[in-house]
Amino acid sequence: MSCHTTNNEVVVWKSAAYKPDCAGCHANAFKPEVHVKVSTPRVLYTAAELRDCGGSCHEYTSSLFTTVKKPKTGHHRPTDGGF
Repeated sequence: MSCHTTNNEVVVWKSAAYKPDCAGCHANAFKPEVHVKVSTPRVLYTAAELRDCGGSCHEYTSSLFTTVKKPKTGHHRPTDGGF
């Protein structure tokens, strides 16, 4: 997906509430079901929590969010072009 939809360098923010982070262009492509924060009870990350694509995308052991069960994968980085 390209953020530059016209023939100039001006970015049209598709989700202006999230600018200037990655989510400014990619929030509409965010898939919460693959961003698990806690397995039991199932809690998912929101687009706002991961708005810069480098946010704390860890899976925690409980809803207290004190112990990381699974660290972030490094799969998404700002240069990956989306989340």
